[in-house]
Amino acid sequence: MDLVFSLVAGAVQGLTEFLPISSTGHLIIIEKLFGVSQDTFGLAFDASLHLGTFFAVLIFFWKDYLKILDFKNNLYIKLTIGTLPGIIFGLALENYVETSFRSLTLIALSLIIFSFFIFFADKKGKKNKTDDSISVLDSLIIGASQALALIPGIS
Repeated sequence: MDLVFSLVAGAVQGLTEFLPISSTGHLIIIEKLFGVSQDTFGLAFDASLHLGTFFAVLIFFWKDYLKILDFKNNLYIKLTIGTLPGIIFGLALENYVETSFRSLTLIALSLIIFSFFIFFADKKGKKNKTDDSISVLDSLIIGASQALALIPGIS
């Protein structure tokens, strides 16, 4: 059972991470469908799946990351600023992320409600931002959106 669940969870993570849907929300749904105990797999297992995705992205986009580290542009500063809200809210809400936020009801509502936000953003949002046109305020808004995405079901 653990091997089958792990394979399914890995496939779900791999397929959903790059789509505008919540990979974590879907992983929690898979855990519930398989009847997997939160204590057995839970947050640590989810984090290890995300770590695998991180390394896959790092390997695939390594040239782009080198450009970010080019100190001639200030993209690395904007990325740092955009990361701060996630760190702050992640630390502040750590207990909720591990417990209350893993509720199927919350995940279902989040998936449904925020699908409308994603649809609206896709239809109405500007799609012509470049590294140079992203402001510090844009970085903070992106970071705040990522912090909100700590709630599974919000992507």
